[in-house]
Amino acid sequence: MRPLKDTIEEAGYTVVGFDYQSLQGPIDPQASLLRERLDDWNRDPTIAEIHLVTHSLGGLVARAALGEEPPTKVRRCVMLAPPNQGSKLATFLRPMLGGVISTLEELTDDPDGRVHRLPVPDSVEFGVIAARYDHAVSEENSHLQGEKDHVVLPSLHSLLMVSTSCQRQVVYFLQHGSFEHAETEE
Repeated sequence: MRPLKDTIEEAGYTVVGFDYQSLQGPIDPQASLLRERLDDWNRDPTIAEIHLVTHSLGGLVARAALGEEPPTKVRRCVMLAPPNQGSKLATFLRPMLGGVISTLEELTDDPDGRVHRLPVPDSVEFGVIAARYDHAVSEENSHLQGEKDHVVLPSLHSLLMVSTSCQRQVVYFLQHGSFEHAETEE
């Protein structure tokens, strides 16, 4: 995420990372830790707005952290390749690796699964960037009910954040609340 962080900082934003156990723990405990940080930043009088930029599972952690009533300063969230409708790959791998990778159960594309029960607060503008050649999260499964905008870029799942086009789209969404649809090819 370093190149994306640098681009966002160059655009004038202060960037603070949030590390979490990506595939070794349930979503909720990680979301609770993120919520604590968001609440702290929300109380800080020197911070006017809070925006989130996530990749993959991070989008689900963010949705769980925001809950039904997110902190009042949270304005926008850009999600890169998020499994908002679950992942067919997680569903496929769950029988083989579910005991080793505990998060797979929460990432399946089962319509009754955990990802479908995560909140999508109306007060936050969500922008979703899907990767056209994604092996983990299909374009279809990246969509979020209530998303403000959605764009597909020619990239792989794990390389999306280093794409210069993606970096520009993230900054554009943070600034405007929409993506620049004229720029969808590199």
